[in-house]
Amino acid sequence: MRILIVDDSIDKISALTTLIHDNQPNASIETAGNISNAISLFQSEDTYNLAVIDIFLPLRKGQDVLKNGGELLLKELYRKLETLKTPNFIIGFTQFEDALESDFSPIWRIIKFDYNSDKWKTTFKQLLSHINNTHFNISVIKDIKPVVYVEGITDLNYLNLAIELFFPKYKNLIEIKSQKNAGANWVASQVAIWAISKIKYGDGGDYVMSIGLLDADEAGNKAKKDLFDRIKTENEQKCFKVLNINQKYNQELINFYSKGCKIEVEIESLFPINTIIHAEKQGWLEHRSSSFIENPKGWKQYEETSLSYIKSLGFNDDQNLYIKKVKKFNKQDFSTYVLTLDPKLREDIFANFKVLIKDILTECKVFKN
Repeated sequence: MRILIVDDSIDKISALTTLIHDNQPNASIETAGNISNAISLFQSEDTYNLAVIDIFLPLRKGQDVLKNGGELLLKELYRKLETLKTPNFIIGFTQFEDALESDFSPIWRIIKFDYNSDKWKTTFKQLLSHINNTHFNISVIKDIKPVVYVEGITDLNYLNLAIELFFPKYKNLIEIKSQKNAGANWVASQVAIWAISKIKYGDGGDYVMSIGLLDADEAGNKAKKDLFDRIKTENEQKCFKVLNINQKYNQELINFYSKGCKIEVEIESLFPINTIIHAEKQGWLEHRSSSFIENPKGWKQYEETSLSYIKSLGFNDDQNLYIKKVKKFNKQDFSTYVLTLDPKLREDIFANFKVLIKDILTECKVFKN
């Protein structure tokens, strides 16, 4: 059974996933956190047997939640019947009482989620049973590979190229997944679903691993905490690992950390300084809201800026570009630039990715020294 959960709450997604797999162990579950990403998933070749849609949804990642977001998604789905695959069954899902009065759909009902009640579970079990008893083609999970969930499509493209460059014989042994503007919360939600599903190689084999690859920044650290707060059982914990893109993958970043400057790190931070300088000249970089994950002990933050403090440690203007980040709307520009450089330079440009890919393959239990 293919199920799409359109929601961005890891607690609700985890509760739903637990219930689904208790009653439908072979279910394949995906998530989308906003209307735009859900629409893109409805364009896939395979139809979802069930779509569970939150009533309150943003149009896109980072935008405000719309109280009629679920209704707008349904209207768009039915407006584009020629290009979108309508799920066999649709259900609204909300934890808010007033949302039950929304004009979600004249056809599909809304289930009220409640942390302190099992009533919603009974209703949902009956729905799953009904779907199983219909004549729709219920797909099952086959040929599962370890999966790496990353925060965006550009991240996915970097990792796929790095595997091709440095570990080509392993490229078909794992799968890397993302969505447009997926973000750290989406990664955590997908890893939680995987952990709860507890997929094994055969009947008595090891658990198939999932890797959540997160930036070492505020959003990544929060998503990691939310995930570990949600996943508590020993068997679930054996099914996944979280890797942070941190300073160890780039000597330039190690230099900052060695002097007590724990700067935020994202995947673009792994590229060499000449690519970062080019990005600055193009206007693709911006200052972060906070330069440090933790404030340095020697920084007198009320007397000097973070930049002046870093300069006092001997870092030059080019090196200091690493305390900036690629703007959200220029990530594709940066990606296009590094991916279209002379192929002869690729191994040098992606050199810092080699250790990261090795760590991923090791945690996926497919790499052997």
